[in-house]
Amino acid sequence: QIEGRDRRGRWMEVDVDARTGDVRNVDRGW
Repeated sequence: QIEGRDRRGRWMEVDVDARTGDVRNVDRGW
């Protein structure tokens, strides 16, 4: 799971599948 801010400073939380590296879910807090 990765948490951070995108280029515009919006909060993001991203779930990444550890085996495949695919992004499973992205939550954005506007």
